[in-house]
Parts: sequence; C-alpha cells; structure tokens
Amino acid sequence: MSPSAVQAARQRHQRTLESLHAGTLLIAGVRYTAAVTRAAAAREMMPDGSGSVLVQRATATVRKAILPTAPVRGTVVTIEGIEWHIDSVAGDDPQAPAWFITLHRFPG
Repeated sequence: MSPSAVQAARQRHQRTLESLHAGTLLIAGVRYTAAVTRAAAAREMMPDGSGSVLVQRATATVRKAILPTAPVRGTVVTIEGIEWHIDSVAGDDPQAPAWFITLHRFPG
C-alpha cells in the first residue's frame, strides 16, 4: 500500500471509532470530538503497597486535525461532566491521525 492509502485507512478507522464510541472531551474549556471507551471501576493497589483504591480508566482518541498539539500528562479533562486526569498520550508519529490518550479517575 502506498503511504497515502495507509493514511486514508487510518483516518477511516478513526472516523469509525468516533461513530462507534462517540464522546466529547473538554480540555481547557474547548470541546473536542473523540472516540471514548470507559472501563468498569476496579480496585488497584496503591504504588507504595499500603492499600487499594477504586480507579476507573478510560481511553480516548482525538484527531490531530482538531487538536494539533498533544495534551500534557496530568491535565484535567471533562467527559460527560466528570473530571478525568490524563495518564499518558501517544501518537507522536507524524503519520498517526489521532492522539491516543489514557485517563483515570477515582469514583466516589
């Protein structure tokens, strides 16, 4: 496949994700269309091993065409009125059509 065909396939895949897992991220007061998937909350051990905490994780992909600069780790993001914190951002490859963002929150 040619590079342009690969890029077109990646963009189609991102649009499909957005239609199947439609969501909106609010970052610094700006809304971004995204594909968002949330996992069920689960207990995880604290890094120091002193106990466990209830954590919910999510992944989101946002097209670089609408969010040209990657958000920073630790940034607070709002999804459907609930605040999440960015764990990591992938997609530095110039050929990647979207930023792949992993998030977490500590539910009530």
